[in-house]
Amino acid sequence: MNTSASNSTSVVGLYQQGVMIITVSYAVNLILTLPANGYVLWIIANGARGTMVAEFFTLNLAVCDILFCLFSVFYAVGISIQIPVVSYLGRFGLGFLCAGRPLFQGCVSVERHLAVIHPVTFLKYKPLRYRAGCCGAIWFMIFLYSLFYSFLTGIYSTIYYYVVLAQSLALMSLMLFCCLSVLRVLEQPGPGDGDRDREKEARNVKLKAFNIILFNVVLTMSCYLPIFVAVCLYAAIAPGLWFFIYSISLSVALINGIVQPLFYLHRARKLPCSNSC
Repeated sequence: MNTSASNSTSVVGLYQQGVMIITVSYAVNLILTLPANGYVLWIIANGARGTMVAEFFTLNLAVCDILFCLFSVFYAVGISIQIPVVSYLGRFGLGFLCAGRPLFQGCVSVERHLAVIHPVTFLKYKPLRYRAGCCGAIWFMIFLYSLFYSFLTGIYSTIYYYVVLAQSLALMSLMLFCCLSVLRVLEQPGPGDGDRDREKEARNVKLKAFNIILFNVVLTMSCYLPIFVAVCLYAAIAPGLWFFIYSISLSVALINGIVQPLFYLHRARKLPCSNSC
């Protein structure tokens, strides 16, 4: 009896610690990520039309993260106070994190890959209507992901995570292919036409594309591999310990949300450190 009571107390303690970790992570994500993405959104929206077209996927990624920050309030409240409507809204917002962020990051990587490897195809699909159509399809997928997950519980929600993480791993593999393809082109010698300025400019464009794609690969891997490991341990360990591990992996994905807008602000030279560089 004492052992059973001790185990029950331990499970409750792990669950409470997990709830605290998730709540703090959501608070940090809301305080830091929301204004950073709002600033990114303002910069792109107030830029020239060329900037809007070139950064259209980044714009949608910022909107996706902003919506997730707003829905995260419901998740943080619902995980502490079991109110059905609040819990549904909180789980609905997780679709923006689990599905929206990797999809838009994949689009950014593929776009940079086409610009370097297949410039003719890139120019063919450069008009805004093609990007808008692609983003429309992605937003429809995000809505379906979020709607399905908001009504799933228990083992079915774990199956949902397997589906989303399989998609994330597939996108990460695609981004890794794009990264290696751009790196291969970057290592090839120039045409040797004597125009060193033009060759240097082309190399800088390729290097910028490589850095953006590599950043997306590393960010996707650091965000979703911990969650994937936690989901794989769902049936192998005790529920209390699993929730504690899951809360840590989810907090990593949440805190990484600030990295994407800071990276864009650095590229746009809107940070003090980027100006000094």
